[in-house]
Amino acid sequence: MKNKFLKLMTSIVVFITIGCQKKTNNNNQFTAINPLSYTSVVFNATSDTVLVSTYSGRISQVIKNRDQEELIINLNDEIYGLEYAKKQHVVMATTLKSGVIVIDLKTRKIKKELNVKNDAWINSVHLSENEEYLTGLDIKGNSYIWDINNDYELLDFSEELPKNYIRLADNNGNLYYQNHLGKYIQWDPKKKKIIKELMVNGRLVDLDDKGNLAFLNFNEFGIYNTKVNNTAILKFKEKHPYTIYIYPNGDTVHNSHHLKLTDLRFSDNKVFTAGLDKTIRIWDKQNGNLVDEWYSHNATISDLDISSNKKQLVSVDLKGGIKFWEL
Repeated sequence: MKNKFLKLMTSIVVFITIGCQKKTNNNNQFTAINPLSYTSVVFNATSDTVLVSTYSGRISQVIKNRDQEELIINLNDEIYGLEYAKKQHVVMATTLKSGVIVIDLKTRKIKKELNVKNDAWINSVHLSENEEYLTGLDIKGNSYIWDINNDYELLDFSEELPKNYIRLADNNGNLYYQNHLGKYIQWDPKKKKIIKELMVNGRLVDLDDKGNLAFLNFNEFGIYNTKVNNTAILKFKEKHPYTIYIYPNGDTVHNSHHLKLTDLRFSDNKVFTAGLDKTIRIWDKQNGNLVDEWYSHNATISDLDISSNKKQLVSVDLKGGIKFWEL
C-alpha cells in the first residue's frame, strides 16, 4: 500500500541541505536533485520481482540478484507512486503533469490516462486488495476514486461526505476517509453509507484483514484495532528509538534523535517502519516490542512494499538503492 509524495518532499529537503543539487526551474520538478532516485516500488510477482519508478520518469523491472534493471517505459514525467493490478496486469503511476497513467505491462504501452484537476497532482495512489478501486488524493485536497471494473469510472461522494479526504480502501472495497476534524470514516461505496467513525490522529498508511490500522504522525507511528465495538483501540505507539550513524570503518553510534518516518508495512505478525534515518525497524505486531533493525541503505528510504504471501519485503532509497529482505 502506497502512498508517498509528501514524505518524499520532506526527504528531499533534507538531501538539499546536505549538498545535493538544487532545483533548477520553477515547475515544482525535482529531477535535478537525483534523476536516479527511486520514488516507489511494488511487487509484480509473488517474490523476487518488482517495478520501480524514478523522478526522471522511468518505470523498470528489477529482479533480485540481477545487476541490470529492465526498462518498461519512460513517461518523461516525474513519477511519485506506483500500484500494480495483477488481474489486468497493469501498473498505475502517479505523475506531476499527466495525472495517473495506466500502463499495460504486456505491451508496455499506455492503456489509459486518468486526469486530475488543473494545477494539481496526486501524491500517491492505493489499490484495494480486491482490485476494484484505485484511490488518490491530490495536493489541493481533491479525492479520486476510480472504479476499475467499470473502465475506471470516476466516483464522486463529495455530496455525501463533504470536507472528507480519501485515504485507503480495505480488502472488502470499503473506503477510508479522513475529515477536516481528523475523524476517520469507513464508507461502503456500494450502499453509500457510513460503517464506522473513528477518532484517530495521524495519516492512515496500512491496514490488514484483522482490523488493524497503521497511522504515521511525523516521527511516530500508532497501531489501532477496530474489531471491538466499532471503535479504534490503541495497541501501541512508537518512534525509532535512536538514529544510527555508521562510520567508514563499520562502527556504529546511536543518538537520541527521532527522525521522520517515511513508510510502514504490515506482515502477518510484524510491523516494518522506515524513515529519514536510512533504517528499517521491525516491531512485534501484538505488543510493539522492537525485535530487529536493518541499516544497510545509504540514503533515505523512500518506499516499502511487501509480497502478497508476506514472505518478502523490498525497500528503495533516494540514491537508487534497492534491498530484498526475506521474512
